[in-house]
Amino acid sequence: MINEIKYSNQIILIGAGGHAHSLLQMQPREIVHFWGYVAPERANDLPLEYFGDDDEFRTTDFLCYALPQIHFAMIAGKSGDMSRRRHLIEQYIGSKAATLISQSAIVTANSHIGNGCAIMERVIINGAHIGDYSVVNTGAIIEHQCHIGFNTFIGPGAVLCGEVQVGDNCYIGAGVNIAPGVHIVSDTIIGIGSTVLHDITEPGTYVGSPVHRVK
Repeated sequence: MINEIKYSNQIILIGAGGHAHSLLQMQPREIVHFWGYVAPERANDLPLEYFGDDDEFRTTDFLCYALPQIHFAMIAGKSGDMSRRRHLIEQYIGSKAATLISQSAIVTANSHIGNGCAIMERVIINGAHIGDYSVVNTGAIIEHQCHIGFNTFIGPGAVLCGEVQVGDNCYIGAGVNIAPGVHIVSDTIIGIGSTVLHDITEPGTYVGSPVHRVK
């Protein structure tokens, strides 16, 4: 039986992979308590209570009486496909989504951070919009008037220059550089270390410097 909720800001992680471990190591600006996690199977290296798989968890009356915060601690697989994550988010729409921002991140006052986001260590967000359920990973820089859509991942060390527009369900790999004013359509994957100099108007997978479509 699941223990009674102890704190109003207690969080349940959905997912138990590498991003879950990163979240446990970060120091968020607000005091939070990671209560447990939901995953297809128990992760022996995750020091939290296991609440079963997604179906088991959602069919209990737990969400009705405890009203915990949910945070999606899984990103894409190795392919960069964000559709599985989007599907899970849609199943939990209506739950209270926790936004986690590292103490070491710099987020200017004129920036907007949506619900369910994770802003990791040493990130800089300067007057940008980050859509709901998106992740900005370690050391990424998102400059003025950028707009990041729903459920989009920005990888470690990526640099988005001013006025970049990234759509929904995108995966921007580690070390990607995106030139000022570039627009990237939803459901796009940009491979690690790529350079984007022009708009991407067709969903797909792009790699290289400058990028070209491979899938």
